[in-house]
Amino acid sequence: MSTYTKYERGSVWRKWDLQVATNHYTNYGGLQIDGASLDKIVNLTGLTPAQINSDHRNLSDVEYAKLFIEYLVHISPVNAVAIMNHNTGKGIHEIINYLQSKQDFSVKNNIYNDHIVFPGVEIGGCDRCHILIVFNPETTNTNKFIYNNDGIKVSEKSWDVFIEDFLSEVHISNQRFVNGAPSNSRDLGALDIISIADEWDFVPIFPHICNSDGWWRELQESNRKEIYNSKYFGIVDSKTIGNNQNLKRILDGLHTDWGVSFPEKKTVRE
Repeated sequence: MSTYTKYERGSVWRKWDLQVATNHYTNYGGLQIDGASLDKIVNLTGLTPAQINSDHRNLSDVEYAKLFIEYLVHISPVNAVAIMNHNTGKGIHEIINYLQSKQDFSVKNNIYNDHIVFPGVEIGGCDRCHILIVFNPETTNTNKFIYNNDGIKVSEKSWDVFIEDFLSEVHISNQRFVNGAPSNSRDLGALDIISIADEWDFVPIFPHICNSDGWWRELQESNRKEIYNSKYFGIVDSKTIGNNQNLKRILDGLHTDWGVSFPEKKTVRE
């Protein structure tokens, strides 16, 4: 049976959410659904209504993966998500594996084929600037694999192990949380962290930029400009900029004082 062309419809508008929390997020609030939606999720996952309408702390990663994907595919209007728990990649591997187990690109109308989950993690630099790290889910980056003494690839790391390695690489303390709050990098600022994007095959996103721990709020202007002019700066969460017209001009690439001399340089606002 031949695989159909995934893009035979041409361009399709889809909803994305690049900052999604799971039950491994410190402030995760759980889920509350009822009626036909609840009945559908019960049938698809085998979980009880009480398990579904809970904080999901007592679910295994495999059970939660079923709930996460079936809710995403059958209830949520979103097609693409990036998982962004602070300082952990726990549970991501199971979620991606479950979605892949339901996908079959030889079946044209398989609803699971229209969805993707990006592995990721939210971290903070030593400058308090938070960054969403969106990894390539199909990466061939050497950091994702284990090699023997002869340099031959022997196995692939799970996403939680890979992300743990990354957190160590950017100098997040081994004590990932202190008094319930995520630890920031010991000595690497936001610019240092995004500068290894190619090395670790990720795209950085700057969330809540005008709020606490945001790029615009926390950094001095010289640091902001350095990051803005980095080739890795390109996506920001602009929900918090309000009526700041100066910042809007900067993000649209129209403020030449920020080192932008051509209109093609624009940020993508999540």
